[in-house]
Amino acid sequence: MLLVTGIGYPGSLLGLDSYSNIWYEQSMAEKNGKFVKLKKKKVFEDIADHIREMVESRELSPGDQLPPERELAITLGVSRTSLREAIRALEMIGEVETKVGVNGGTFIREVSLDHAMNIVQSMFNRTNQVLTDIVEVRLILETKSAYYAAKRRTDEDLKDLFEVIDEMEKDIKNGGFGMKADHKYHLTVAKASENKFLFSLSQLLEDMIEQTRLNTLSEKGVPEEALEDHRKITEAIKNKNATLAEVFMRSHLMKAYNMSKKMQLQQEQK
Repeated sequence: MLLVTGIGYPGSLLGLDSYSNIWYEQSMAEKNGKFVKLKKKKVFEDIADHIREMVESRELSPGDQLPPERELAITLGVSRTSLREAIRALEMIGEVETKVGVNGGTFIREVSLDHAMNIVQSMFNRTNQVLTDIVEVRLILETKSAYYAAKRRTDEDLKDLFEVIDEMEKDIKNGGFGMKADHKYHLTVAKASENKFLFSLSQLLEDMIEQTRLNTLSEKGVPEEALEDHRKITEAIKNKNATLAEVFMRSHLMKAYNMSKKMQLQQEQK
């Protein structure tokens, strides 16, 4: 779908007076009804957020072309400089691409796994709600990872799990938070599930929460509590008790969920 096709602009647009400005703004607002004027704060971020939200709500789809720069700037009520900054930011996270030539313009990109990860990563700058959403997805995926790990684990998987637990314990005793080992532990459980797709999804989610993992594990007593949870989960996997492994993993992740809700509430109160 092409949002704006070829338009014959009136000659007065080369030097707009007050009347032509009003006429042009009204005509562009009518033509590009999907877009709305923005309140001016950090303008280029507002523009980027507005376009991203239109993509997320499917008002804009892959392959759609954005209106020409001048048109879109007037429609949004922003400067062309701010609009260019926003487009550059969206290009950096892979959400739009700019083509040159006769059929050139700025287009919404097709979604790929890497592209989706970049979009979600960028959303962390806007809200902790995304973190809560991701923990909810982890509750669905990782509880089943633990369940299937208990059913399918090999002796090698079990060895890897205990090694990661030892690694986390040493790091905590040396004054660290066990963050690297915590990351590795959850991926090792997913790997032991013998489901490659589940492992790939877990890997994607784990990579997205590095900063929030640091925020959580830096809380007093949390690293030691997480380590004890890992021991319980691993014992259930060792004994091939799939139900208990799932229950322990759910309990472990619910603590992360409650922490994310707390962080979200703190951010909303600022």
